[in-house]
Amino acid sequence: MDLNLIVLCGRLAVDAETRFFESGARLIRFLVVTRVDHPRRRTDVIPVTLWDPSDALLGDPGLKGDRVWV
Repeated sequence: MDLNLIVLCGRLAVDAETRFFESGARLIRFLVVTRVDHPRRRTDVIPVTLWDPSDALLGDPGLKGDRVWV
């Protein structure tokens, strides 16, 4: 069995986008900004899409500047 595990901690670059589809599927999209200083200063903006997120997350998906763990 293969397993890839990634944990991102950063801030939202823009308000989270929530979408609902006629099929009943739903998604939340984030743009997560991460910064590192070592070995050199770097900023990355990483797109994240969550399909069928929990109802709790749909109620408050996040606003620009909020710290998130994904």
